[in-house]
Amino acid sequence: MQLKYTNKYVKIGIFLSIVLSVISPKAHSQEYPFAQYHLTPLMTNPATLGQSNQMQGLLHYRYQPTGSGEAIQSSLIDFSYPILLKNAKHRIGLGASLGQDKVTDFFQSTGGNIGAAYHFRIKGNEGANKTYLQVGFQTGFYQKSLNPNGLSTTSQYVNGVFDASQSNGENYTRQNFMIWNAGAGAQLSQENSFGEVVNYVGFSTQNINRPNVALSGIEAKFPTFWQLTAGVKIYENESFRLSGTTRYQHQATNNLVNIGVLGKMRLDKNDPLNHSLQAGLWYNTNKAISVGLEYQKGVFFVAGATDIAISESTTVWQNNATGQLHIGIRKNIKRKEKPKDEIKEEPKEEKKEEPKEEEKKEEPKVEEKKEEPKVEEKKEEKDPPLTKKEEEILEKASHVLFETSKSIIRPESFSILNELVELLNKYPNSVIHLVGHTDSDGADDKNLKLSQERSASVKAYLAQKGINADRITTDGKGESEPVTANDTPQNKAKNRRVDMKLTGKK
Repeated sequence: MQLKYTNKYVKIGIFLSIVLSVISPKAHSQEYPFAQYHLTPLMTNPATLGQSNQMQGLLHYRYQPTGSGEAIQSSLIDFSYPILLKNAKHRIGLGASLGQDKVTDFFQSTGGNIGAAYHFRIKGNEGANKTYLQVGFQTGFYQKSLNPNGLSTTSQYVNGVFDASQSNGENYTRQNFMIWNAGAGAQLSQENSFGEVVNYVGFSTQNINRPNVALSGIEAKFPTFWQLTAGVKIYENESFRLSGTTRYQHQATNNLVNIGVLGKMRLDKNDPLNHSLQAGLWYNTNKAISVGLEYQKGVFFVAGATDIAISESTTVWQNNATGQLHIGIRKNIKRKEKPKDEIKEEPKEEKKEEPKEEEKKEEPKVEEKKEEPKVEEKKEEKDPPLTKKEEEILEKASHVLFETSKSIIRPESFSILNELVELLNKYPNSVIHLVGHTDSDGADDKNLKLSQERSASVKAYLAQKGINADRITTDGKGESEPVTANDTPQNKAKNRRVDMKLTGKK
């Protein structure tokens, strides 16, 4: 393969720049990585592994032509999985990736990373926007292979004619070697009512161990790579969200900033998390613009992006544009709590055996008759107090979601209402009181009626699941009793609720 540069040193400089950009143990095969970097946690920040309750698996491919006539091709398989702990405030994320970067016949890098992250919700934070602190680490190995035989230089031109039998004049003593890398990161984030991260700021660092990446016998340690990422929600309603995002990368004397916007449209109100369209636009300070699209339907999604050069200097690295493709699956992971309820019910059966002992004491017949009804009456009138987890179920159920300006319950709230049904079955001697509330949008009289209709809708759902309607009371307060000011979309979401309370029989 011939590179027709008249100056040998210019030719070698461009070639080595391309090779060194790929040789990073972090597997960054270009001056800036995938434009949709939120899809590659192990290449961005290991703290973001499992930052939602969704399992995610992806196939990535990137093609980057360069001004030298060569092309950098990157392939990556990426997988992340959340482990939901017993305490709903905590979560663990695990991830793994396997990838290959290749510069035609000159250079190849193959390896992978594994990582883990720990997420915990900051105490005292309630409502739609819960704040989480996340920390993570990762480590990986990469096999680097260099083939200088594919490189032609001006040393192989004799009297202006290329002679392949001539030496290219270069000596690379380290052509195959293994690299180990380590990195860590942290992130502070906020979620919306759908469980999506909407505001965040994160820091990560790679190559902490500074591996030797020299191509010759002289040691050359790779500089530490670190980056800052941040995003803020600009606007959001039930069907659309617009966010501003930015990323700053630093390595040795190189600095890069990406800044832009990312919009998401929920195409199905009944399934907002699994049917959506995203679009992003970013400006890169290395004089390029990135454009990306993502479409999801069910558990499957596909995304694509391109980096477009807006300066001649940028075309040295990537010609006029690059191409990127991501194909993957996402699936919600649910926390299983049923076995715990079964264990709690066992003691009730033991208590029923007590009357057997009393039956043996037949002598004081009068006392037995008086004591038996008292014990039975207490069991009928009072249920044991709720546990903390059962109180959490009531709290979550109070934030049941409805169709906009309607009393129709949205499907994503069925699971928590089903948990409420199990709770009511466990406490058959209790009555549940439902009180509907709205935000301040709309007329007072309409909000009052809507709040009453929504509490009635929850009652109908519970009755349909087998709960006696006589055990359910309903009421509506409209917008008269907010829990917070109606000044932001988030606070309005807190005020749209159906308060729930369990008491003894009427």
